[in-house]
Amino acid sequence: MKDVQYSVQVTHARGIMLRSQCRRHKQEEKKSFKMSLVIQQFSLSFFHILSHYNNLLWGKIKTQEVSSFEDKTNRTRNAQAVNQEVDHEASQN
Repeated sequence: MKDVQYSVQVTHARGIMLRSQCRRHKQEEKKSFKMSLVIQQFSLSFFHILSHYNNLLWGKIKTQEVSSFEDKTNRTRNAQAVNQEVDHEASQN
């Protein structure tokens, strides 16, 4: 009789221990899942910001390239206009 009672108590204790381990395991899984979501969300936000910065940077570089090309074109036109004026004045004299 005592052996049966001892066996029931041990079995009951093992059940409690297994349930608490299972509960702890589920809580750890939830925490790790939440952390993975947080990390994933952070990385997406970070790369989103990085891509915007990259687009802005390339936009500035392209704008600078276009403006420098326009400056060169304007300088060339101005130089040609000055040369034409000098040639015109020289032909009149």
